[in-house]
Amino acid sequence: MTSNPIRRLTVSLLLFYIATLAIAGQGQSVPHHNVCPAAAANDDATSSSCQDPLLVRGGDSASDDESKISDFLSQKDVRMEKFHVHGWRWHTMSLVRDAGRLKMLAQRSSAKDDCPPIKQAVDYVVGFNMKGLHKIEADLFFPWMRKKLTAVDQTDLAQAFGSVMDQLENDRKKVAKLGESIQRQVSLLCDESKAPVLRTDAVIGIARDAEELETVARTMMETENSLLVPSVAQVVPEGEQKSFNNKVLRNLGILDSRLHLVGMHEAVWESNITEEKEMFKKAIPSIPQRLIPRWKRNLYIPRTNVLDV
Repeated sequence: MTSNPIRRLTVSLLLFYIATLAIAGQGQSVPHHNVCPAAAANDDATSSSCQDPLLVRGGDSASDDESKISDFLSQKDVRMEKFHVHGWRWHTMSLVRDAGRLKMLAQRSSAKDDCPPIKQAVDYVVGFNMKGLHKIEADLFFPWMRKKLTAVDQTDLAQAFGSVMDQLENDRKKVAKLGESIQRQVSLLCDESKAPVLRTDAVIGIARDAEELETVARTMMETENSLLVPSVAQVVPEGEQKSFNNKVLRNLGILDSRLHLVGMHEAVWESNITEEKEMFKKAIPSIPQRLIPRWKRNLYIPRTNVLDV
């Protein structure tokens, strides 16, 4: 009989971890261009782990819309402690990581006898991780962020936010289509009635699409970190951010949350970015953090071990 209160306590703490995904900053002011921790950690704003999205999207010069947002942020005292939706950032980071791992798995595979591991990997990366992130973004986060950012008084800035959100929406749809293509190709790979050459081509296609998915998702992450995270921190009151976080909580689901939390933890720690690790430690309550190794062993590894190269 004592197990039920303990279970309820564990579930409550798990709920609490999502609701308290707030930024820890000790009141330190962080310029908007350092919101991308990789650039801050490496002192290299053009590193592959966190390129300036103004350069990624605009070539040698920033687009007008992105420049307007950058100019707006350069005039503000943007504090990381004022942003409270870090779980979304870490979820995106985990998708980028998993897409890269799927790519490497496919690159070292052949059609012969490789259906089970690749199918398992695709089921997790696309069917679980990507679709979980996209459900939150499409149903909740992107509409909420668009509404809040385009409500600013400055008309040209509101239009700039709208344009950047349009691009993110297009990129998200592109990622979704790449995921669908990967799923179709894994079905072809696992169809033993198909010619060997077609099954081999399917493996090549999975590797190609996973690489493109990783690239597009990374570019989205860089845009979000450099432009939208600091803008939300500046424009949206903290209370509204926390209220939205609770709404996300109700849509994420308890069982899935455990897997997502482990994936976020793995992505943050693999990034080896000290600032991200410290944010994670401060944002996630201690008991869920202590449960991560158990959830990793019992839930995460059985689903993702095929991705370990």
